[in-house]
Amino acid sequence: MARPVRDDKSFTQSRAIVCEGGADAAFFRALIRTRNLPEFSIKPTDVAGGRGGNSTFGSFLSDCRTWDGFDKLKHIIIAVDCDDSPREAFQNVIMQISSITNDILNQYKYGIPKQPREQVAGTPASLTVLMIPWDDQAGALETVLVQATRNSHEQTTACVDAFSECVGAAAWSASLKSKFDLFGHLAANRKPLSGFGNLWRDDPGLVPLTDPAFDQISDFLKSFA
Repeated sequence: MARPVRDDKSFTQSRAIVCEGGADAAFFRALIRTRNLPEFSIKPTDVAGGRGGNSTFGSFLSDCRTWDGFDKLKHIIIAVDCDDSPREAFQNVIMQISSITNDILNQYKYGIPKQPREQVAGTPASLTVLMIPWDDQAGALETVLVQATRNSHEQTTACVDAFSECVGAAAWSASLKSKFDLFGHLAANRKPLSGFGNLWRDDPGLVPLTDPAFDQISDFLKSFA
């Protein structure tokens, strides 16, 4: 069966989060709902069915200037995984933003942050880059999810750690190791290969979003109230 195309080309809130894919978007929606955070329009870069990921922020930000509600935005947050090098990941996003030309009427222009979480004014909205897990920590969203799972499921953690040691995953990159551990926890809880896009709909207790592992991200989003 063909994958359904998501084509929600509009902004319904004055704040927006732009993230790498649908699973990331599901996380932010669930976190906002669980912690009663300010409302955001949450958009994965593949919202129109194309290719997502950390190399498509520039094309997304260029295209979305024609969407309904863009002129009403006040804040845009770019949420990007740090992967193996937080500095390189940040610079990659900044290069994409810097390469965007003004729109045809020269009325919309993005600010260029010099560091993570710096809010820089633009027209019509400020722009901020949120690095995940955090500013200078290698890894990805899965890194934070795994930490919360470890805090809540000690027995599963022991099994996943044993498997990780068996295959030598400690020598892998931080991002890949986190993905391995997360899918290990999902498999151990009878959710193999399901990803985490529907996790908080189907089994919200597996990775509880009230865990302190999410406090930094939650507090950052709360500051945009």
